[in-house]
Amino acid sequence: MKRDSDFIREQLAMYKPDVVILCGSDIGDGLEDLYSISDDAWARTDRGIWHCTVGGVLHVLYRHPAARDPAHMKHYGLIDALHELHVWERRR
Repeated sequence: MKRDSDFIREQLAMYKPDVVILCGSDIGDGLEDLYSISDDAWARTDRGIWHCTVGGVLHVLYRHPAARDPAHMKHYGLIDALHELHVWERRR
């Protein structure tokens, strides 16, 4: 992710997202490099989904879509985490 950090910063600046879903096991470390944040910035939902807010943008660390879990379980877990984090209230 380090080699792509300039490109990712440009993309985030262009799209101005409210929420970013980070998919994959090592992407959280990449986010820490991208924004120079520490491990302390991360928190967990009641069901254990890691998240942090950087620059007013919620970042949620979640399973990769190709993970070998049933699709409905991936969907439910993500929607549950977003609901707990009040994402629907964050919309502009």
